[in-house]
Formats: sequence, structure tokens, C-alpha cells
Amino acid sequence: MALKYLYVPSGYKAGKTYGVLPNESNADLALVRSTTATRINADGLIETMGVNVPRLDYTDGSCPTLLTEPESTNLVEYSEDFGQWDKRNGGTGVIPVVSTGFSAPDGTQNATRVVFDLNGGTTLSDFSRIKDVVTATTPTMSLFIKSNDANTHQLNLSYGGGDLGLVTAKPNEWSRVEVQTTSSGSFDYRLELRGTLTTDDTADVLIWGAQAENEEYATSYIATSGSTETRAADTGVISGDLSSYINSSEGVLEIKAKALFNGGNDCRITLSDGTNDNRVGLIWFSSPNNVSLIIQKDATTIAISNLNIDQTLMTTFKIKWKSGDIQVKINGTLVLTDTSTFSGLVLDQLSFSKGTETNFFEGNVQYIKVYDSITDF
Repeated sequence: MALKYLYVPSGYKAGKTYGVLPNESNADLALVRSTTATRINADGLIETMGVNVPRLDYTDGSCPTLLTEPESTNLVEYSEDFGQWDKRNGGTGVIPVVSTGFSAPDGTQNATRVVFDLNGGTTLSDFSRIKDVVTATTPTMSLFIKSNDANTHQLNLSYGGGDLGLVTAKPNEWSRVEVQTTSSGSFDYRLELRGTLTTDDTADVLIWGAQAENEEYATSYIATSGSTETRAADTGVISGDLSSYINSSEGVLEIKAKALFNGGNDCRITLSDGTNDNRVGLIWFSSPNNVSLIIQKDATTIAISNLNIDQTLMTTFKIKWKSGDIQVKINGTLVLTDTSTFSGLVLDQLSFSKGTETNFFEGNVQYIKVYDSITDF
């Protein structure tokens, strides 16, 4: 009747993030990622991590989470060098003035200042714009932006001009703005002031880290310099043999986590025997607001229940399993009781997947606990 397994993001090295309890290698989680990737570090800066190095991400504050993501490609070829982008104007609008050497979200002096000016123009024909040509399929566009004066500025971030994506540059604060688009093909990634679409006549802003992805949401920043770049998926997040610590007959699995997107890819965290046939776990389904508990024995579903939860909210799930006594708590509130029976369940491995290296978890995990008795529920 005790906590037998604990994972809290802390120590790590290439290919491994260390478990806390038990104090042995089987508690550690392996990780595979064949490229570099970025995270938000403890100082709030974007930092590039090496190949196979786990990402302890501080986006949500002082407590790190383990960040795992799918493969994605930044289709913007010059994500930081806006000198390579076209500068355009129309009507009364003035060609934007671009200068470099400003403090960026990664701690370098690599941000770009852009001064937009409509010069009194108020029609769609009046614009002050920077743009880059991108070929994508209904991409998600993102950009780091900050006001360079004391004013808040509104600009239009669009793909090909067909989509209206109003974004805000705030003084003294970098924001990552995000726009989902409906256009498809080879179009312009545009940032602009334009009459009737935006409210400001002028805007003095800092920008950095332009990204366009064929995803439903923006993933972590992928730097480019002259070509598109792909970040590989985080896969193979799996423990060693925990059979000496997990009571397969009864126990409690507690997970505090959130998915990257509310209705993204079908992703999972599972206690299993290394197969899909015997498992206790959580599923963040591809339909929004749908997280499910699943218990299977010999490929037969013992219990499954859909929980109406925004998948992007950091949530504490507590699952109690015992034949005839299955319960689930969400953030401390009991939401499910199930009296289904089973016998001979085998659980000896923790994985950020379905159990057979499919449906990899994509999101942030703050901790995972396994207790050996239902009295710990």
C-alpha cells in the first residue's frame, strides 16, 4: 500500500529521462528523436536540444513538463532572416522599413524590427506588407511578435490574403501568435497593415520565428535558414520492466498531463505488458473534448469510458483498477464507477503509446505515479 513508481521530469541525458522511484534504471524512460528540437527553458527562453535529448519544457511555469510532439516541418524557408522576405506597398501605404539586431525570444540579438505605415490609407488597396512565398496545405501559421513602442498594435497575419488573421503585438511582451488557415497551395505568408482589415495607421514591431506547418495547431519552434526544416517525432518513450513494482491485480495509475491540441492525433499513455492486449491507460482521442479510460485483458475491453474534457487543459487523472471495482477521478472528483470483472491482467511496462509503439503521446506530462493498492485512490 504505497507509491511504487514515480516519474517527474528532472534529470535526463540523450535517449533517457530519469525516473524517480524506484531508484533503478528500469524506472527510466527511453526516448527517440532523430533531430534537434526546441523547448522553453527555466529562464523562459527558447533553447535547442540535441538529437534524442528529452525536452523538459517550462512553458507552463516553474514546474517542468516532459514535452513530446509529432513530426512537423516549418515550410517558411527564412524563419528569422526577414531581410530575405519581400517588402511591398499599395495605394498610400509605405514599403515597410526593416532593421535587425534586437533581442529575440531565444536570448540572441536576432529579432527584426519592422515599421509598417499606411500613410493615412483606409481601403483594401492601401497596404504596407512583408511576405514570403510558402507552399502548404491549409497550414497553421505562427510568429513571435512584440510591440517596439508603448502601444499595442493590431496586424493581419494571413496566407495568400484569403484568410483574415488579426494578431496583436503587445508592448514589453513577446507573444507567439497563431492563425489557422483554409488556403492551400503556393501562397504568400503575409504580415501587414491593410486598410479596413487592421485598425492602426502605423505599427512599430519586433518579429522573430515565422512558422507554417501542415498541422491543425502550432508545434514548438523549428528554425530555418534557406530551406524548409523538419523536426522528427518524439517516440519510444517507454520504461523498463516494472513487474516487481506494479500490482497487476489492483492498483492506481495517476497521471497529470495535457495534449497538444483539443482533437489532434489519437495519442495515449499506457500501463501494459508491451502489447495492445493487456493494458490500463488513457486515450486522448482525435475528436475534441474526448479523453477515455481503457482497460483491456487478452484483447477484450473490460472498461472504457469517454470523459468530456478539453484535452489541452493540464488535468490530473486517477484510475483505480481491481476486478469489480474500477473508478476514475478527474482533478480529485469521482467521475466513473464500473463493476466489470477480470482476472489474470499483466502490467509491467509504462509507455507513452498504445503499448506496441503506436499512437504516441503528444503533449506535456507533469508526473506519473503508480500505487500498488486501491487504498491509495
